[in-house]
Amino acid sequence: PISHPAIYLSEIKERHFREYLITLRPKSKNSKKLSMNIVKSKCSHISAMFSEFEKRNLIKTNNLKDIRTNIVEQFIKEEIVCENTETENYLTKENVSIIIRNFIKLSKKPNIRLIIFGLIVYYGFTKAEVVDFLSQSWECIDFKNRKIEYKGVKRNLPKLLEDNLLVLKKVTGRRKSILGDRGERGKSISIDVVAATFDEIKKIPGLQGREQFIPEYTRKM
Repeated sequence: PISHPAIYLSEIKERHFREYLITLRPKSKNSKKLSMNIVKSKCSHISAMFSEFEKRNLIKTNNLKDIRTNIVEQFIKEEIVCENTETENYLTKENVSIIIRNFIKLSKKPNIRLIIFGLIVYYGFTKAEVVDFLSQSWECIDFKNRKIEYKGVKRNLPKLLEDNLLVLKKVTGRRKSILGDRGERGKSISIDVVAATFDEIKKIPGLQGREQFIPEYTRKM
């Protein structure tokens, strides 16, 4: 294993974690590449941990904000990782269309379910990140340029999210946070709101593989 002298958390950089991941490479002669699932999972965990440290002012600098995207892209380029194909992908265009149509039919605008589903599908947010994002100030969304900024990373704002967030902004009026302390129908903003959205997906008739749809599976696909 690669070792480093003791340093402050805020001084840990992407290269340090990258070196650690490479040490996880299988020792088997028949399997010389890292599992893509392992890389993504470990990157997500370390990123979430450092973001929480930053949020609580425990570190001054967070060098691991977009580590998952950067490392996955680099490892693919260097052919260090192998894709995991054992799980069938039901996140098809047809299924996504069925989910969207169902949520539009069942929910009034602003459509909180579509916002939650969109944040996970478009950005790969975890359940905790969805809740955290919905607690952010409206200033993190640039409707004019159709961008959002979250954890220091700017992303394009797809029309599905844009339309529903604009309605939500109009409904919430002067409220500073995106969803406020109370969610749809008086529900508190919590991971339960995300889980409830995916419970609805599992009830949609005609949705292939609907029993598979949980936030983690959707992010993975």
